[in-house]
Amino acid sequence: MNRYLKPTEMLNYKDARVQEFVKSKNWQNFNEKDKILAIYNYVQDEIPFGYNTHDTIAATSILKDGYGQCNTKGTLFMTLLRAVGVPCRTHGFFIEKRIQKGVVNGIVFGLCPKELVHSWVEVYYQGQWLNIEGFILDRQYLNRLQDKFKGHNGSFCGYGAATPDLQNPQNEWNEGDTYIQKDAITKDLGVFDSPDELFAAHRQTIGRMKGFMYKNIIRHIMNRNTKRIRLSGNKNELDSIRRYNSIARQYDDSFDGRFTAKFKREMLELCAVSSGDAVLDVGCANGSLISEIKRKGNNIRACGVDIAPNMIDECRKRYKDILFKISSGENLPFENGSFDMITICCVLHHLNNPVNFFREAHRVLKTEGTLLVGELWFPFGLRQLADWVLSPLIKAGDNKLFSHTRLKRLFAGHGFSITEIYKKGTMQIIKGRKQ
Repeated sequence: MNRYLKPTEMLNYKDARVQEFVKSKNWQNFNEKDKILAIYNYVQDEIPFGYNTHDTIAATSILKDGYGQCNTKGTLFMTLLRAVGVPCRTHGFFIEKRIQKGVVNGIVFGLCPKELVHSWVEVYYQGQWLNIEGFILDRQYLNRLQDKFKGHNGSFCGYGAATPDLQNPQNEWNEGDTYIQKDAITKDLGVFDSPDELFAAHRQTIGRMKGFMYKNIIRHIMNRNTKRIRLSGNKNELDSIRRYNSIARQYDDSFDGRFTAKFKREMLELCAVSSGDAVLDVGCANGSLISEIKRKGNNIRACGVDIAPNMIDECRKRYKDILFKISSGENLPFENGSFDMITICCVLHHLNNPVNFFREAHRVLKTEGTLLVGELWFPFGLRQLADWVLSPLIKAGDNKLFSHTRLKRLFAGHGFSITEIYKKGTMQIIKGRKQ
């Protein structure tokens, strides 16, 4: 296996900058599964989908750019894996250019080569080689793409994705293969020890003039388009991302952090977990609630999702033993029946369509799983004032606040029986069980 652990010119993990970065993440002290998962999540979500100058740049350059596409994100993924002792190699392909349709259009699309050099990473884990490709599209970009084509059924190819089902792609690593561009592959180029070897044999040939245009013009158009897609969607959602990105580091001392702290204390009292339970906190902010829940039992498998990338970054810095993902509560990136409990604290009023959250919560909870919702409560007059006057002025991504009756109807209307209700001042907490 030593050949799959060697540094190369592109996989330059001996560089002091890479060594320092890996040390700051503490990945070298994780077990093998958690090493792969943590690095996968980092490359997927914290290195957004975008186009670098060329495929053969080294990992240090990709870290500096802060974005990447299939080949460059693969290079970074392999570099970080080898830095912590996980064997990996490159599998090369040709892929059809229509996968880029939407990211680039018109004349510029016509200038693209008919076939593009593509690769995924093969990781040696528990005695077998796994195909790992799903990290290419960051969760925020993919979520916006899913929203844009929410009525699409069947296979999808374009905007950087090629998958049998855009709404449920195989892009979450759960000790198996992951894919997001596989369906556009046209030719297998074989397996290589490193990307250096792949591109020495199959470097993309587009000519000097087209190469100059790609480096200086076309890729900037493509990156502008991916950024536009990533930032598209509901205005309130974008306001939430901007608001909570801006206060991520100071969240505990912010008004939001101090205000929600009392909700979290009460919700913790209502959390009854058993050894080995899987618990998800939706809208986890800086991870304070889910970290406290994890401490309540033995071997609690804790997860948190939040729509603000800076919040997730803060969570991952603080809590190395908890899985965090960038995601909206309306489209949870988990399989059916994954969790014993879901918590959501002062988040429901931010969602564009709370019905979608209740549907998703019901889907990813196990039978008789628990849903615990904490929300603001105001009398009718104050609620109307907050909805129509204060929320537009604050621009924190707030939608309409919930009456107690409306919240109970959402539970009852989506397959939950209410088991406990707690009301105190402006606080309402409802606990329900999946039927």
